[in-house]
Amino acid sequence: MNIAINDYGGFPFPFDLSRELVKRGHQVRHLYTMSSGGPKSVPQSSAPKGLKIKNLEMAAVSKDDFVKRWYQELTYGRKLVAELARWQPQIIISANTPLVAQHKIINWSRKRKIPFIFWLQDLLSIAAKFILYKRFGPFAWPIYKYFENKECCILRKADYIITISDSFIPFLEKWKINMQKISIIHNWSPIEDLPQLPRKNYFSTKYQLNEKFVILYAGTLGLKQDPKLIVQTAKAFVEDKSIIFAIATDERGQNSLRKEMGSIHLPNILMLQLQPISVLPYMLASADILLSVLEDSAGSFCVPSKVWSGFCAARPSLLVVHDDNLAAKITTDIRAGLVVSPGGVDGVVGAIKYLKEEPSLRECMAKNARRYAEKNFFIPTITDSFENIFRQILN
Repeated sequence: MNIAINDYGGFPFPFDLSRELVKRGHQVRHLYTMSSGGPKSVPQSSAPKGLKIKNLEMAAVSKDDFVKRWYQELTYGRKLVAELARWQPQIIISANTPLVAQHKIINWSRKRKIPFIFWLQDLLSIAAKFILYKRFGPFAWPIYKYFENKECCILRKADYIITISDSFIPFLEKWKINMQKISIIHNWSPIEDLPQLPRKNYFSTKYQLNEKFVILYAGTLGLKQDPKLIVQTAKAFVEDKSIIFAIATDERGQNSLRKEMGSIHLPNILMLQLQPISVLPYMLASADILLSVLEDSAGSFCVPSKVWSGFCAARPSLLVVHDDNLAAKITTDIRAGLVVSPGGVDGVVGAIKYLKEEPSLRECMAKNARRYAEKNFFIPTITDSFENIFRQILN
């Protein structure tokens, strides 16, 4: 079968799916863009036979200029449709894609009667509401309604929806989406690419982390991730020379941190660039705690997938998210870390102190995390679920 997998963000797990589908004899075209920002895990050179990888080149997406960003996302949709037209897939899976681009893809696929699967990673209109109201207040309402209508339209037109969390279901019910065409498949991390490594390794030695208690945040750092909380927490530990906050993020994230710090110098914050996928296992292994942060309202529309990478790396997690978030529920259920409600720094400081003083607990959490990853991130089993959906749609 000819399958197109579109992953605007270039994340690890969709590429993991593409590789496995090719092993099973499918022809896969994996599409993404380097211009979207954030870490990329799609290799730039070699690919197995049957897998074609295409980076849709554009100017770097301007995330803080909403008008320019809208046009850039529309451009991505046009480029993607042109690529699909050249290849004519039998089925399309589209994930992590801006709504204006997603709308162009589904309209193109419906005209040609090509089945379209909406792989729902975030509720983008709810995310837009959160960001827009924070910036524009009540004047944001018409823009939010535009995005909500767009998202509802795409979801209704989709032949099938794969959602990553049952917490998204109430929104889909409210929008009157057909529940018969929805399945839940949780996200994962490619466990084969994230082996367990020693705490002391070349990365920890390079950045002088071996004698420190390392709290690592790795990934994009925008409005919904609350950089202010990270800075406030680092301030609370500035007198403790044994603790360091290693923040691996892009230029936009680093600028957000500097803005929150203002004129205050925090020597316990180590700013790093986003690391290549080949370096990621060593960076994760260098941490004593892996930190994930979501703003108060963001937990309803976003699941921080970086948590699953931490599970593969066998490191305890500290999640600053609401306890009804999927990542929080799983982390709590399997005792792979601590969950703190967002909104205040005291709970985060207390959790770090507690974990620092309990090395045996951290070790237990790390083992639980890895055990969960080994049981649930087995890509052949995950791919079986996708292939069952393909058969259901095509039949």
